[in-house]
Amino acid sequence: MYLASAIPRLRTGTLPVAGWAVWRSQAGRRGADGRAMRRVSRPTGPTIAVGWVLTGWLLVMAATALPDSAMAVDLQHLALAAVTSVAAVVTLLTARNDLQSRLAWLLLGLGLAGYAGGFVIQFWITAGEHAGPGGLNLSDCSSLLLYPFGYAGLLVLSRRRAGRTGRGSVLEGGIVFSGAAAVAVATVSAAYPALLHSSLVDVVYVLAYAVGGFTLLVVTLTGLSLTGGQADRMWLLLLAGFGLMTVGDALYGLAAASGSFRYGTYLDVLYTAGPVFVALAAVSLPGTRTAAGHHWHASSTLPALATLVALAVLVGGTYNDMPVLGVWFAAVCVLLAVLRTRQLFAQGRALERSRAQAMTDELTGLANRRALLEALEASAGAVPPSVENPLELLLLDLDGFKEVNDSLGHGAGDDLLILIAGQLRATASRCLVARLGGDEFAALLPGADTPCAEAMAYRIRSTLEMPYVVDGESLILGVSVGIALAPEHGTDAATLFQHADVAMYVAKRGSLGQALYAPAYDRRDPARIALVADLRHAIQEGALTLHYQPKVAIPTGRICGVEALIRWSHPSYGML
Repeated sequence: MYLASAIPRLRTGTLPVAGWAVWRSQAGRRGADGRAMRRVSRPTGPTIAVGWVLTGWLLVMAATALPDSAMAVDLQHLALAAVTSVAAVVTLLTARNDLQSRLAWLLLGLGLAGYAGGFVIQFWITAGEHAGPGGLNLSDCSSLLLYPFGYAGLLVLSRRRAGRTGRGSVLEGGIVFSGAAAVAVATVSAAYPALLHSSLVDVVYVLAYAVGGFTLLVVTLTGLSLTGGQADRMWLLLLAGFGLMTVGDALYGLAAASGSFRYGTYLDVLYTAGPVFVALAAVSLPGTRTAAGHHWHASSTLPALATLVALAVLVGGTYNDMPVLGVWFAAVCVLLAVLRTRQLFAQGRALERSRAQAMTDELTGLANRRALLEALEASAGAVPPSVENPLELLLLDLDGFKEVNDSLGHGAGDDLLILIAGQLRATASRCLVARLGGDEFAALLPGADTPCAEAMAYRIRSTLEMPYVVDGESLILGVSVGIALAPEHGTDAATLFQHADVAMYVAKRGSLGQALYAPAYDRRDPARIALVADLRHAIQEGALTLHYQPKVAIPTGRICGVEALIRWSHPSYGML
């Protein structure tokens, strides 16, 4: 009864035990007589469920080891029906309790109920053996419900975990599923060539479980591809269960085709692993992701692999006999792959358009600030600026543009900016020209020294300071240009921008037209900035004091008033 205690902790954080209680010692707790106390921790629902499921599976394992006898056969039948039934009940109870994934567990639980019902029908309801559709075995019809319901449940789990699934994810899931189904049909038909000439019933009997189990495993992998290939505990349990079940179903198909299948072998353990691990996954903690190093990027690998396999099936089908179903699955896989490729190309073009829009000024069509910063960082990163490989940045600001907006309106201002952008693009054709916002522009000159940069600034000013006709008015604007060079004035984008901006304002304030940055122009005072921050803190802390200074009338010597003065005792600068 306590073999299940070795299973890792699940939702409750306790060790799942097949018995009815778990004893734990509590260090430090003592009763009134001073003796250490022990308490019984009652198992919760998931713990009991895990215990029952694992106990049933252990019973299946034990039954396969019994010597042949009528009692052993009865026990084997009972164990198979019991473990699958308990797994179905546990999964359906999870559907009742897990509101977020209720539909997924309900579908999986119904599939497991059909699977368990197949054993019950086969072992104890012999009158219904051939009462299924088309004369098929009724127990098989019930057992095969696991596969369609399982597919649907896994898809709902995938969508629930990944959020809203886009068309691309659905196409990739279809590619993986159809490719896997194609290779499953091709593999099974190659293993059983006699099926190519058998009746439909015989084909279904042999192929149904092998193809169904394999595709169920692949649907689980497809679910991983829909969620980026990141497997948590729940998905790992599902993968383990359906992997073992796939092996069992394949071996069952071989044994059934040769007429050597019987119950009471290791196959009972394999094809009941699916229901057992589904139940364990149902009561485990969903959504717990593994470490980053264990993430398997199946989202790109699986669809590509499925497409290659489908192409191989189509090519192989031209040289060997192949069931029509396998050819259709392969054709559907290739068609979906073509649609997905077309979608990816469309998304790529849309992404390029979006990127171009994100890097372009909407009004003038020039590069914007983001594009200029990226180009500046790329130029500095590819070939670091040096004396032999300088880099120049020009910042331009229009003089008098505000008056144009105020007098003629913003529409006229926009028209003027468009005309200036055209002139700037033609004048600095070998430079990256950008509009930073408002009436500010910039030009990036790679490989130009100081004389070349100053000559380019002068050329730009001469070109832009020309008459422009806007709304019937002739307008002439001045231009102030600030120049910063790398590596002389900085090697990173932020420093160059700051120094070029300082030089531009020097040119504007002094009506110089253009100015090359010099450290003397930079009036930034870090100490003053820190002092302002200290003052704000002193105000909050109440560190300022009020002083009164008397005002004395000189002729009379009498005090005629006072001045109220604020004083601040600074810890470093003294009384301020």
